[in-house]
Order: sequence, then C-alpha cells, then structure tokens
Amino acid sequence: MLPPNAGDWASATKLIGSATVVATPEPGDIVAWAHPEYSDATGHVGIVAYPQPTAPQQKTLASGESGGLSITLQRTVIAANEDTVDQDTYHFWHYYDEGNAKETGLIVFRRLK
Repeated sequence: MLPPNAGDWASATKLIGSATVVATPEPGDIVAWAHPEYSDATGHVGIVAYPQPTAPQQKTLASGESGGLSITLQRTVIAANEDTVDQDTYHFWHYYDEGNAKETGLIVFRRLK
C-alpha cells in the first residue's frame, strides 16, 4: 500500500492514521492543497509554522524610560518542491488573504494526534 499523497491529505473525507481535520491551524499542523487538474501531481503538502522569520529589533532604554514591543506572528509554511525544503508562505496563504473561497475550499488542515 502506498503512503498518502497530497491529494489524500487534502481530502477532508479520507482517513489518514490518527490525523483529524481541523478548522483553525496551529503550528505543527499539516496543510494540504489539492490540485486535481495537475497531470503530474495531486497537490501540495506543508507544515504550519509560526512565526515568519523577521529581523531582530533593538532599542536601549535610558534610566526611567519605558518601552513597548509589538510582535506580529505571520503564518508561514514549510514545504518541499522538486529541489528544496523551504518556506512556502505565498502558495498556501495568499488565497485566504485575498478572500478567494474557490481556492481556499481546496485547502485542508489536519492535526496529528
């Protein structure tokens, strides 16, 4: 029996081991996006990771001075293509950010127990 492919991971109805489909992804969850129209692949699979790397910021406070810090955690995904394993934030999230329901309907999140 073959291991699950991207299309299997992206099917909300297929059972894959102890993985359950979830609505809100968390770090470590599997994200899969089906591409049934591809002739040589069934889709993409990645791992949800936070935060997206940013440049460190530094500020020296004078005696008695207070300061604050604002951190934005941006979604990112670690995924593989034919050459590398790398960040692939664009392919998995831009449809959500654009509100494209047709494309987001192809994305499934799973949590491993």
